[in-house]
Amino acid sequence: MISFVLRFFVILVASIAVVSGGLFLYENKITTADQKLPEYAGEYSVTSLTCLSETQEGSKVIIHFQGNQKALSATPQYSLQEFPQEGRSEILFRNVGEVNTSFLYNDVMVINNPLIEELNYEKRGDDFLVNIKRRGVLQPAQISTSSNGFIILLPKGDTTYPAFLDFIPSRDSTVFPAEQKIAVVVSSKNPLKEAFLFLQGRPQTAIITTSTPTTTQESQTQKSFQYEISFNEKLKKDELYKVRAIVFDEQGLGSAVTWEFLAQLPQQRGILGPDRFQYLGWWGQINTNQTRVRKEPTTKSDIMGELSTINRVKVLDEVAGEQINNNNHWYQIDGGKYARGYVFSEAVNPLPQPEPPKEFQIPQGVKEKDYWIDVDTKKEIFTLFQYDKPVFATFVSTGRKGSETIEGTYSIRYKLIKKRMKDNPPNFEHGYDIPDVPSVMFYHDSYAIHGTYWHDRFGTQQSAGCTNMTQGDAKFVFDKILPKLNGQQTEVVADAENPGTMVHNHQ
Repeated sequence: MISFVLRFFVILVASIAVVSGGLFLYENKITTADQKLPEYAGEYSVTSLTCLSETQEGSKVIIHFQGNQKALSATPQYSLQEFPQEGRSEILFRNVGEVNTSFLYNDVMVINNPLIEELNYEKRGDDFLVNIKRRGVLQPAQISTSSNGFIILLPKGDTTYPAFLDFIPSRDSTVFPAEQKIAVVVSSKNPLKEAFLFLQGRPQTAIITTSTPTTTQESQTQKSFQYEISFNEKLKKDELYKVRAIVFDEQGLGSAVTWEFLAQLPQQRGILGPDRFQYLGWWGQINTNQTRVRKEPTTKSDIMGELSTINRVKVLDEVAGEQINNNNHWYQIDGGKYARGYVFSEAVNPLPQPEPPKEFQIPQGVKEKDYWIDVDTKKEIFTLFQYDKPVFATFVSTGRKGSETIEGTYSIRYKLIKKRMKDNPPNFEHGYDIPDVPSVMFYHDSYAIHGTYWHDRFGTQQSAGCTNMTQGDAKFVFDKILPKLNGQQTEVVADAENPGTMVHNHQ
């Protein structure tokens, strides 16, 4: 009996040893396999890059990666470098092969983001460089990892950071082309230590003028310091200027801001006649910064937004509204941002109106009663002809320098009621990604005539090559020209039975 029990015990122990050894060897095998995994993949691909508007913590840039092999780290190595005097953060990701995303200019996420001035990226050999030009407070960027990427946080600041109170010349304004004072006014809880000003990206030698510390209304004991930081510059006619200011106080708290203005001779005041509405309305220049556009012709109505002296509007109707200083004259406007809104009449100066060309050549193939389009990219005037008679003329915005609107004679090949438009032109300051562009009329490759809802600078070069029109003007032309949409169609391609209207672009 003892012999049997002993034999059973020996067999049991041996069995456990075998099983345990198997488990041990199995676990060892996994451990060995894990040890064979590289810490980082041989190469990473960028799969997406997005920007979030200001969150509770601040603004976020999110980048996702994918490795070409299994690795202990799902994300590549990186380094973060701050350039405080430029108000810029650089993040370099190493060993990146493909970039399968194209983060493009986005009006909502970047331009309206209170903490991001510009967001760009580029491939440098095997590295992927993300460059964030900052605005607002300049707390150092923070990076955290997600399951397959990074979150770059630009933290919010508070009222202890320096604040920008005023700009000379004003933001989005026009100024006479001569030697002008350029300045920014700064308020700071602590004395300023450093200030840097840039014009067109070039550093300037600035004069700092200090005012007496003032006591804020919030606290009789809390004082703030006010400074004017300025330099003089001889401005050239018709040049758009960009100024950047970066300041730091004695505690090392910094803030940055960028603003633009245009050097331009005052627009000649136009004389309006009884035929001023022959082309759907007449054009005027905003004469006061921070001109409010309202939903109805009264100061009690909701504010749609603001226009400045750099903006032109097309007046669709002259209406009676709320009386201000014995004047109840209001204008309903067409435009980009605030189409169908109302502005008080005293904020608009009539312009010399766009006129059809006196000399023109009808494109070959245009028959009597056919429509065709003439676009003068120098005068920024669009004319719709019916054979030899102009039936409509208006201001437009064609391509900027480096992304000029193509010249030549073409025909409309594709029309859409609306379309998402995105591209990243090599010579354009930003790429763009704009949803629901209205009344789109393609005539050559990606060149199109279309409505615009993101700017009101018609009559000046603004686009990446397309011809920008006000929303109302674009809809009018869209409905007139060929190819025609039938029934419930939202898009149409030109063909032999439904050919496209001719387009002639020239200087």
